[in-house]
Amino acid sequence: NVVVVSYSTCSIHKEENEMVVASVLGDDVVVSGSWGLSRALPQWKKRGMDHTFDESQMCIRTNPELDNTNGFFLARFERAEPTPGHVHAISEELQSASAKQPEPNMVTKQPTHAKARNGRKRRPKSWKRGIRP
Repeated sequence: NVVVVSYSTCSIHKEENEMVVASVLGDDVVVSGSWGLSRALPQWKKRGMDHTFDESQMCIRTNPELDNTNGFFLARFERAEPTPGHVHAISEELQSASAKQPEPNMVTKQPTHAKARNGRKRRPKSWKRGIRP
């Protein structure tokens, strides 16, 4: 049901900004989902780097020297209203993709309880600080 997604960084590097957006726009799920860029903050004058991809003018960025910032980038993805059949197709595609992904090997470590001198289990030191599992 998501219609708008913002991608924002505090970076000045095109590899973390415009190139990420261009890659996302080329993704099959994004294309089939009718996602595109909409103009973020229309009143903002500075736009993305022209030479990276056609839609870079839809993005905004700051220049540390000119804007007295560390860097800022924003892209606003917007999806056309999906049809019920389209939502079902994407849902199936995502389910099949997740079924192909192997479940990561998760190792959970339980707190070890050292034995006190009286033979009882000692509580972990973290419990004294109010941190409990």
